[in-house]
Amino acid sequence: MTPRENKAGALLDAAVARHQAGDLAGAEVLYRHVLEGDPGNLAAHVNLGILNLGRGHTAAALAGADAALARDDTHARAWNLKGLALVGGGDPRAALTCYDRALACDPSSADAAANRAAVLLDLEDAAGAADACRAVLRTRPDAPCHCILGLALFHQNLPTEAVAEFDAALTLAPGMTEAHNGRANALRRLGRLEEAILGYTQAIACNPGAADAYNNRAVAWQYLRRIPEALADYDAALARAPAHTEARWNRGLVRLLAGDYERGFQDYEERWRSAVMRRHARAFSVPQWRGEDVAGKTILIHAEQGLGDALQFCRYVPLVAARGARVVLEVHKPLRRLLTRLPGAAVVITSDDPPPAIDLHCPMLSLPAAFKTTVDTIPAAVPYLAPDPDVAAAWRTKLGPRRRPRVGVVWAGRPDNQNDINRSMPVETLAPWLAAGVEFHCLQKQVSAQDRAWAEARGVIFHDQALADFADTAALAASMDVVISVCTSVAHLAGALGLPTWIALCFAADWRWLLHRADSPWYPTARLFRQPARDNWAAVAEEVAAELRKLK
Repeated sequence: MTPRENKAGALLDAAVARHQAGDLAGAEVLYRHVLEGDPGNLAAHVNLGILNLGRGHTAAALAGADAALARDDTHARAWNLKGLALVGGGDPRAALTCYDRALACDPSSADAAANRAAVLLDLEDAAGAADACRAVLRTRPDAPCHCILGLALFHQNLPTEAVAEFDAALTLAPGMTEAHNGRANALRRLGRLEEAILGYTQAIACNPGAADAYNNRAVAWQYLRRIPEALADYDAALARAPAHTEARWNRGLVRLLAGDYERGFQDYEERWRSAVMRRHARAFSVPQWRGEDVAGKTILIHAEQGLGDALQFCRYVPLVAARGARVVLEVHKPLRRLLTRLPGAAVVITSDDPPPAIDLHCPMLSLPAAFKTTVDTIPAAVPYLAPDPDVAAAWRTKLGPRRRPRVGVVWAGRPDNQNDINRSMPVETLAPWLAAGVEFHCLQKQVSAQDRAWAEARGVIFHDQALADFADTAALAASMDVVISVCTSVAHLAGALGLPTWIALCFAADWRWLLHRADSPWYPTARLFRQPARDNWAAVAEEVAAELRKLK
């Protein structure tokens, strides 16, 4: 080894030592000294690139990777660095190619394998990410691969299996913040909230700057209805990461739950920057309406989330029209026929229809903010929807003479809803209701074969084949003496129709039902039946059964 090479090696060792000690400025100076004397030093190019990547300088990191690869395109660490830089620059698909090249150069590169799996997960290929991790783990234990496999299993809705992988990661790396956080997320999905809170606390202990862990712990506090603790953790997350979209959006949901609509709806506007909602965001050539003068203009009001959201917030359409606007209303296909009867909607379309020329647009759930809605100013005049009289008459004829009180029932929502495990009731919970001497009609469209068999055997009448859309469901619901529903679209439908509506709510109910109330300022004809403790549907069932026995 020449004296020059000795000097370069010593400088590189010193640079790496400073880098590992967190002295990034000192390490950068030394890496550059190495490259001044030895421009072809691959390790210096790659290490300087990693340093720049840690600072968020993705272009400089990419330049360092390319400089190394220009000299040796079989350098696995350089390909791995280039992949990381491309991910940081917003091109994950190109990064996959780099990780493949890294693994071709060095099949034992656990870093490249774990990074490739992480990109697959970000691209919503959870199965591919899991397979990539398992391929590594078949040859050797690796904490990042166990962690990413846990994340992939979580995304595949396998939280129990995910916990096992996070445990394996933490056995190898007890201080891995991501594994503590992921494990706590899986425990939270399993309903083990107190354990989840401990896990988030461990993640924060490992990394006090972990904004994600604060955000996720706040969600767990929210599920426990510990509102002050939730708000404190959301604030802590935002103090560490002011641009943390999920924390601001989630804080908005808690503020809304607590009745702080002014600040809650302001935070709620952050939703469009979230990973979940960004996929559904649309580009408009016209500005969003935020409450300014709209007289003489055409505005597109468009549904953005679930069917229940559209049914709840379409109430604002007549108010926008009353300000002199021509309203084009865009809704989900199953709602179109029903909402053509909504006052104030000049045209009702679906997303498949080309919209007419417009001056403004507004997502439905931004309407409360535009109207500066508070709990006391909710536009709650019901009914604001009405069934088609001819369809309603046809249903009355089909049902025949009323011999007992008629009750429409919905015990479960869509199983793909993230909160379905909490909001939906096991069908067996209906047993006390079925003994109350009333006639039950199922208003659900989607019913599992097991639930259907149980309910039909006990006299519940099904109409799903005759319910083409919500116009049919509205007409059938209008023939009921009362509608009982969990927190799903039919609850909003019945409330919007002004029908007697009983809503069965889980312990950590959605923000729109506020806290502790037995009534709803959104739906004056609704009564709320709340779980007194988590998972206690039995108490709700008995309370509802007692009210059913009073029906005549």
